[in-house]
Amino acid sequence: MFSLFKLNKIEVHKVNDQARDSNILRQIFSSVSFKALSIIIGFLMVPLLLKKLGQEKYGIWALLLSTVQWVSLMDIGIGNGLRIKLTEALSANRQKEAKEYVSTAYFLMASIAVTLVVLLLPVFFLFEWNHFFNTEVISEAESRWVVMIFVISMVLFFVLSLLNQVMYSVQRSSLTSIAPLMTSLFFIFIIYFFFPDASSNLLGTSLVYTLCLIFMISFVSIVFYNEYRNLSPQIKFFNKARIRELLSLGIKFFVIQIIGIVIFSTDNIIITQLLGPKYVSIYNVPFLIFNNIGMLVNMVLVPMYSSYTEAYTKGDLKWIRSKVSLLCKLMIPFVFFIGIVICFFPLLKRVWLGDAIEVSQTLTLLIGIYTVISVWNNIFSYVLGGIGKINLGMYSTVVQGVLNIPLAIYFGKYLDMGLNGIILSNIICLSISSLLSPIQVYYFIFSQKQTKLLTRILS
Repeated sequence: MFSLFKLNKIEVHKVNDQARDSNILRQIFSSVSFKALSIIIGFLMVPLLLKKLGQEKYGIWALLLSTVQWVSLMDIGIGNGLRIKLTEALSANRQKEAKEYVSTAYFLMASIAVTLVVLLLPVFFLFEWNHFFNTEVISEAESRWVVMIFVISMVLFFVLSLLNQVMYSVQRSSLTSIAPLMTSLFFIFIIYFFFPDASSNLLGTSLVYTLCLIFMISFVSIVFYNEYRNLSPQIKFFNKARIRELLSLGIKFFVIQIIGIVIFSTDNIIITQLLGPKYVSIYNVPFLIFNNIGMLVNMVLVPMYSSYTEAYTKGDLKWIRSKVSLLCKLMIPFVFFIGIVICFFPLLKRVWLGDAIEVSQTLTLLIGIYTVISVWNNIFSYVLGGIGKINLGMYSTVVQGVLNIPLAIYFGKYLDMGLNGIILSNIICLSISSLLSPIQVYYFIFSQKQTKLLTRILS
């Protein structure tokens, strides 16, 4: 594994069109390979945890995994700000500036993490967690400790995961898949061989998972920065002047992240409150399959993010145009593939889980549509994020966030649509971005004529 960090290392400031394309292909191939292994492990994990925990405890587990992503919002956009600013510095070969960005970002994140843990400690003991989970299958004490373990571990993880933004900036996006893959491998190994009983408690499962997560991201960080010593964070390179630069762009990403979490991660909470945690298990079965398909597509898009920044910084719009056009054409076979998966989903589910969980074909269809819209949006959002044109996206996501939860409750509860209504709400909200983002990309990348007014509106 150590050689992975040394192979195919590039100098960002020397990259041209040919080198950029070659590197993207390498990153895509490596990312898809790592992700394919992660998906296989993920599919093996679902029936294993369902057997170990039972349907209701597994629903709580799935809820925890989705809601702990909220902790990452506490970076107030520092990660995304680092990604853009570090890529710009490396593209211009400003090495000292690059190290200052990395060191300052780590210092800021560590400070936020310590503050966050102190503020959250009373909440763990004051909140009635069983009421939140809408369950009685575990005790209040176990619920409290499970939440504490998850949240504190994720606070530490979100500091260490700044590593991913650095990997993106040096155009080695495939390396970001190593820590999650190793975490899943060790977790499933320990659960299978060291917890052989028919059932496991949620507390033990949570502790094993979080320990695996923290150990792996720490190990990968040490190995990576041993190779990229020019970027390794050091307190002496902390620079107050860099804070404003990181946050000026990062705050906008922060707003978008918040709304993204509202749209993508509140479903499990709404389902738990309206229908009960066992319905989270039903929802997550088709969602896991289609979400993994979407993530595989993102393996193609992710390496392009920092490449868009680097190309835009150098004024190479022709290269960006060619990639956007290609990705739009590839949506045609992707939609066809999603249609096939929808048709054969009952067979896939039966082979995978047997008759343990029943999933309606309507829910499968809606999640398939949701996946297509998400991938379409990502094609353009990666361009806009890479070139820093995110003002309009920030405002549109605020509108989506305001609409999402009321629509989900209205469709799911008052129209009695259940799970179907909740995913339909997501589809409607995402459709706003699916119309606006292509217009923005066309204006900034393809249009030969630009005006001050439109530039201000569409930025």
